[in-house]
Amino acid sequence: MTLDQMRYFMEVAYCGSFSQAARNLYISQPNLTKYIAALEKELGTKLFERTTRRVSLTENGEIFRARISRVLMPMLQTMEGIKSELTSHRQPIYIGVGRDETLPEPFLECLRQQNLSGDDSFLYLMQHDSHIGLSEGLRNQYSLVVSSDRHLRSFSGLSYLPFRRFRMVLAISKYHPLADKPGLSPLDFRNEQVFFSLPSGMSASANLSKNIYYRLGGYVNIKLMPTPSDAIRCAQLCAGAAIVPDVIDLAQYPDVFYVEFDEQGESSPSMQCLIWPEENTNAAPIQTILTALETHYGQPVST
Repeated sequence: MTLDQMRYFMEVAYCGSFSQAARNLYISQPNLTKYIAALEKELGTKLFERTTRRVSLTENGEIFRARISRVLMPMLQTMEGIKSELTSHRQPIYIGVGRDETLPEPFLECLRQQNLSGDDSFLYLMQHDSHIGLSEGLRNQYSLVVSSDRHLRSFSGLSYLPFRRFRMVLAISKYHPLADKPGLSPLDFRNEQVFFSLPSGMSASANLSKNIYYRLGGYVNIKLMPTPSDAIRCAQLCAGAAIVPDVIDLAQYPDVFYVEFDEQGESSPSMQCLIWPEENTNAAPIQTILTALETHYGQPVST
């Protein structure tokens, strides 16, 4: 049994969800599931009851949580103290990421390898509540941000590295009257309100209505939401539909299913990007990260 396994177990128990715990831990859900399965095999008992809606502790899971909760926090505090002593000479670099965005495993592996390299810098991922604040964070908090927001990339004085393509998808309640119809598209919902959120949330341009019309191929009655997760939750509550980017963790919404559709008039692919100020005091460690990402994704930095 490892310290990570105990920490992962406690996070799943707290969240009641493997997908949410994986997001909080910044690891992939399949890897988290493997860690917990290995722990259950080692202990010889089932720790969680799993349903489509909720993950809950078994009786033995409750006993295990009570036992390790007494020792886990002191162990983590000891580890943090040791880490603090060993890394006190290392310069912290903060990377902001919107709360709705997931990060692919190769990207996370780049960050892990950088932190294990013993370099003079140490990277911290900081979850930000909204995309709107990421641009402000670049000025006073973050050395870099991860964002799918095209609007953010239009700011002067910023450089960016695109590393992950994403699409807009239909998120449809399983209880919607059209749920069994094949080949659904946004235009099938033109007679009802469809919840919509771009990665940039409510900070979209004044031409948003026209842009949506061209992207979807016709008129749809759009209800703008602050974030993609807000759009999906409203679709769940209303047994309706939403249009969201697939860069968010779609697996955490079991009451909806997803349909890809062809966007109209898209001249360039939608990309998740790493963004940083051109004049940055942390230029050397940032370049190390960019080089590692370019090695993984095989494409040069775009500015």
